[in-house]
Order: sequence, then structure tokens, then C-alpha cells
Amino acid sequence: MYKYDGFLFGNGMTLNLLSQLKTAIPLEKQYLIGIDDFLKSLIENKLSKREERQIFHLFYRKNDIENHKNFERLKDTVAQYYKAHDANIEYYLGVDLFQEDTCGYDYTLIKSIFPFLYNIWHELLIEYLYYLGLDKNIEIFMNTVNEYLNDKRYIFTTNFDRFADSLNPAHLHGKFVTPFKKCSDLVLKHIDESHFIYKCIWGWNGIGKLNFIDQYKKIIGYDNFFNFNFFYDSNAHVKHLLIYGIGFQISGYIEALSTVKPEYKKPTMGGVVDEHILIRLQGLQTQHQLEHITFTYYADSELQHLQELVELYGIKNVMYKKSSAFLFSIT
Repeated sequence: MYKYDGFLFGNGMTLNLLSQLKTAIPLEKQYLIGIDDFLKSLIENKLSKREERQIFHLFYRKNDIENHKNFERLKDTVAQYYKAHDANIEYYLGVDLFQEDTCGYDYTLIKSIFPFLYNIWHELLIEYLYYLGLDKNIEIFMNTVNEYLNDKRYIFTTNFDRFADSLNPAHLHGKFVTPFKKCSDLVLKHIDESHFIYKCIWGWNGIGKLNFIDQYKKIIGYDNFFNFNFFYDSNAHVKHLLIYGIGFQISGYIEALSTVKPEYKKPTMGGVVDEHILIRLQGLQTQHQLEHITFTYYADSELQHLQELVELYGIKNVMYKKSSAFLFSIT
């Protein structure tokens, strides 16, 4: 088996893991598997009383009538979003970036509360998986991942989740906090009463994320929550980097533009969600710190997209493999 000395993974690896774990989860609790199903269950009052109580106390410290009304208003706000779009809040915030007033939901509020809901979802999910004893299967899965890596390796992830913590990855965009008892646990710095910087970076294009990274580096103690070595380490050298589970999706606002401007149907500079990763890959190769890259893909349409991106960003020495060629397994 070929072993890589560099590994960069994204949400596709988590989706693979959770799809395998799903069969071991009771049907009535499978809403925990995905953030969208979880939020839909919240607004439909289908969460357990304990789960709903934890979300309530995350946002409201005092258990009174007024805060219960506020909680129902919060649910209504999330429900408005799911009337406008069926899933993928991060993506559609990009789609609706220039139509906040006509998108059919409270754009600003969804944008501000989603990171908190995302983090509490992860906490409830991982807690339940461990309750079922599936932490052992998660460990097995990560051991199968580890088999493809050599002893002297660099591991990076764009994920916030902590499923792969046994691999000790560098979290390029931060990670979910634990324990997560109140909203302030996720806040790195307050800008003013209603604006703050989170302990995780999320957004709808790579340039925006790179700007965030530049901002975070100016905050004292940022390195307690982020590892930016991938972007700034001038001494690292990787012979062969495996990229798994990152589709480099087109930004939502670019896809919205493509309906009226066909030239945006193909990848465009400034229009890729994780463009900053691609720019850095090209830079690492220019600096002779990175020799070869293998991109994995799920479907043939994704392969074509990756090939277009590689050409657009001038990345060299590239190979492509189907994700299914890597036998990551919970058993």
C-alpha cells in the first residue's frame, strides 16, 4: 500500500464516516446525522426534551416566559430559512449575499446564529455516538485512514469536527469547542454588541477566509484555537499530498450570477469556496515545498471540476483517484 507524507481532508471524510455509522443509529435518532435534519427537527419540535433544553440554555441563561418566547422566535427564523432553501446554510448564505432584503428570511440573524447551532449539533451528535459505544468504530475508521500515511507526515483539515482528533490534524479553520455551554464559549473576540469573531472560520469564498486568517493572526492567543502552519510554514516539505473529501465548491454567489452570465458557469478566480487552499498549493509548489498531489473525487462530474481548477490555478504534478479507492472503514 502506498503511503502519503501529506494528508488534507475535508467534510467528505466526515460524511463517509457518518454514512457508515448511520446503520447503527436508531431510526428515531437519525436526525442527528446531519445539521439540516437536526435543524428541521428543531423547528418541528421533534428533538428530545433534553436536546431542546441544551439549545435553550445555550442562548438563554434565564428560564422564564420571555426567553421561551424568544426561543420560539429563533425557531421561526430558522423555519423561514428552510422555507426558502432546503439545506446547506453556508452555501445559500453565499447565494443570497447580494439579496439579503428579498431572500425570504432574516439573513443577518441566520448568519450570526448558525455557528452556535452548528457547534451544539456536533456536541449532541458526538455525545450520542459515544453513548452508543460507536467511539470504538470511529477509532477503527481513523486507524484505516492512518494506514495510508507514513510516520513522517503532515495532516491538515478544513473541518471543524473532532472525529479525527486521534490523527492530530492541524485545523486550518478552527474547530468546534467543547464543552459548549454558552454562546460566549465560541467567541474569540467581541467587535461590538452584535458583531464578534468566532473560534472557527466559515464563509462563502476563499478570499474571504484568507482575509479572516490575516485578521485572526493579529489576535493574541489565536494559536490556541487555530493552526495556520499550512499557510505560513516555510520549512515544511511534502513529497506527496493526498487531498480527500474537499470538492472545492463554486461559491454560492458565483453560481447565482451564472444564471445570467454564462461565463461564470466554469470556475473563476475569486469564486471558489476554498480558493485559498488552491492558491497555497500552487505557492508551495513554486517554493519547492510540495512535489506531488493526489485529488480524490466522488463522481465523474467532480473529476472534471477538479481538472478545471488545477488548470485555472496552475497546479502541477497532479493525479486523480476515486474516493472509493481508499478503504476507510468502521469495521
